[in-house]
Order: sequence, then structure tokens, then C-alpha cells
Amino acid sequence: MPRRWLAGVGLCVLLSSAATWIGAIYDHPISTAIVDGMNTAECARVGQLRAGSLLTAPIPEHDVCMPLFVYRASYADAASNVTSYRAWILEQRVAEFWRLIGYVLLLSAAISAVVAVSVLIVRRLK
Repeated sequence: MPRRWLAGVGLCVLLSSAATWIGAIYDHPISTAIVDGMNTAECARVGQLRAGSLLTAPIPEHDVCMPLFVYRASYADAASNVTSYRAWILEQRVAEFWRLIGYVLLLSAAISAVVAVSVLIVRRLK
């Protein structure tokens, strides 16, 4: 019996962690348009803008640069190259994971407790 409980708790933790990480990936995707803008020569001027300077930066002339422009202008800590952009996205994902995992584990523990109590009640009634 204790092995089943441990397996159930382990499965609960595994599923909770996986669901939370998948949610963080969904909430913080790597934008191919931003990466393309970072790799395009026409957008070099946009990549040199001061991060978070939306009101003072001129709008880019090329459409391919617009997602990069919006990203660079919107975040004060915006990355300026692909490697640091991917690292920034990973930081956002990890921060969201740690912010939500406690709540997800608590919710899954509550659901597991309801299921366990229901199973015990059904067994006692037999």
C-alpha cells in the first residue's frame, strides 16, 4: 500500500511540474520574427537602440524590423543578440515556473486527497 501512495505522489509531482513548464513555454515563446530581425542586416540600427526607449526611437523603415523594434522598445532589459534573447526567454520561463509550481502542487495535492478519500470511502462501504 505505501508503494502505491509514493508512486501516486511521484506521478502527481511529475505531472504538475510538466504542466507548469509547458505553460511557461506557452506563455514565453521564442519569436522567430524577433530572431529574424536580429539576424537581418537591415535591422542593425534597431538592435543598437537603447532598450526601453519606445518614445524616443524612430520607427524602422523595413517591415522585418518591426517585431524587433517593438520588443527592444517595450522591455528595459531587452536583449540585443540571439543568444542573449534566448537566455532572456529562458529566464522568463524559469521565473514563471517557480512562481506557479507551488500553487500547481497544492492544487494537485488537493485533487489527489479528494481521490484518495473517495477511494477509501468506497472501500469501507463494500
